[in-house]
Amino acid sequence: MRKRKQLHSPPSKKPLKTPSECWVETEGVKYVIDWATFPVHGFVFLRCVETDKVVKVIRAHAQRYGVAVSLRVGIRNGYWGVGVWRTR
Repeated sequence: MRKRKQLHSPPSKKPLKTPSECWVETEGVKYVIDWATFPVHGFVFLRCVETDKVVKVIRAHAQRYGVAVSLRVGIRNGYWGVGVWRTR
């Protein structure tokens, strides 16, 4: 009797990442910040516990893309996380 050929599932397609997008994955949640559409003086709060990792990733990507940001770690509406303000 012949062996059946194993069928492999096709690889899953991930969305393409543009250079202006900062992808932060923490605790199973993926956050995407698109610097091209994020307005100056805009604000976003990322709920997370691993604040050191998130701050490091956002600060490095913003510097690489040439965006000035202000980051604050704290509590907002009862949730711990990182606040991100775009300043330039």
